[in-house]
Amino acid sequence: MPLFAVAACTTRMGQANKLLEAGLNQEAEAAFEKILQSDPDNADAKIGLAKSRSALWRKELVSIRLMRMSGDGKGALVRLEALLEKIRIWDVSSFQSGELVSAEEEVRNARRILTGMIQQKITEKQPVVAIQYWNDFNQVREAKQFGSYSVSLLEDIRSEGRESCKKLQGWITPVSFSFNSVAKAVCAYFGGQMNAVPLDFQQDYRYSKIVFSGGIRFRNFEGDGNTQVDILRNEVEQKIPAFGLYASESPHTLNIAASGEFVRDYSSRNSIKAHSYKIKVPYQDYENYEEKEYATVYRDGKPQTVERPVQKTRPVTRFRTEPRTHRYPAVDHTEKLRLNFALTAKTAEESSLAFAQEKENNFVTHDQQMPDIGLLPAEPKFLVVTDWLAGHFAAYAEQFVGKLAVQTGDRFCQAVKGQDTAKDSAESFSRCAELNPKNVAAKAWFTGQFGVTRAEVLQILSKQSQ
Repeated sequence: MPLFAVAACTTRMGQANKLLEAGLNQEAEAAFEKILQSDPDNADAKIGLAKSRSALWRKELVSIRLMRMSGDGKGALVRLEALLEKIRIWDVSSFQSGELVSAEEEVRNARRILTGMIQQKITEKQPVVAIQYWNDFNQVREAKQFGSYSVSLLEDIRSEGRESCKKLQGWITPVSFSFNSVAKAVCAYFGGQMNAVPLDFQQDYRYSKIVFSGGIRFRNFEGDGNTQVDILRNEVEQKIPAFGLYASESPHTLNIAASGEFVRDYSSRNSIKAHSYKIKVPYQDYENYEEKEYATVYRDGKPQTVERPVQKTRPVTRFRTEPRTHRYPAVDHTEKLRLNFALTAKTAEESSLAFAQEKENNFVTHDQQMPDIGLLPAEPKFLVVTDWLAGHFAAYAEQFVGKLAVQTGDRFCQAVKGQDTAKDSAESFSRCAELNPKNVAAKAWFTGQFGVTRAEVLQILSKQSQ
């Protein structure tokens, strides 16, 4: 290794050891790992890395134990899972036996807490949350060096999941366009038998086609206004499926009307600009200097040459910086863009949203080519109008379709009033939750039935069981 590399490595080792001595174990671990990346055989770095990990291990175990003893069993479980995930790639054989014994005690306690949490959710008939716990705390279950964890509990979860599948199938009707996907996910995950109920798409609430009418009037626009309206329509069409309002089998058409205008105003005027710069100006000055002279003196009648300093003054040329101004002709440009339009969806409950956006662009052009004073030509900086419009069309389309979805979803939650049974309300709440995940009533219903929201049900069941 070159000497400069050895010196750099020595410096990094010193810094890493200081971090370790200061108790900054996580930072020390990262520092030692970085050293080993460039010098894999560095024995001191390996020892330092083992010490930092051992210290981090002990410190985390103390924190986990304190959380558990304070009554935060789930918090301790979460923290232990994170620690076990971290040390999964560590060499725990280098740890002292006492450290492993302490960890084994925490793992046993964590497994007891985990079992209790899962059994409680099985009792509450919420197998989705139970399987989430099972999967989320995989390291607590699978840490082989601390003994095995019984898998019999997994069958209990699956058994309750199959019972849940049967219950949910009883809530499926020919109009369960939204809730059907929830029931399918539960049955598929837990191995339940799903008896398909044919859906009556004539009663679908979604749309298979969009008709865009009206338009936006473009003034002082050099491009094709119809093309820009097509871009807006395409943005809306792309957002409809993303917000859960599209179904190819649906017989319904969503009618959307656009109205408004886009105006580009432009003006310019000639002007005189001033460019400030500095130059170096010479001037005469004087400076003192010392010169040696030699003289002959007689000592004891004998001549001797002696040296003596003589102070003198001489003229010199110096430079000072002085400001200068260069005036030149230029053109001031002002460009203003104004977009005002509204979109209206004609559904069972008309939904409309208006948008307004302005942009002013000011710039100067000139043809001065004087690099010696730092003045170069200024080119035009006109806005790319089509890009500006496209960006706002995308943002506005998302806002509009998002509002339409929320209004539609909330309407379904309102329709639940008066529905007494879960079978009657399951589809309405599912539609509401799918279209407006923030709706409080829909979140409360799904949390009551499954322990988590609709989106979380589908997310949890999309992962394979460990």
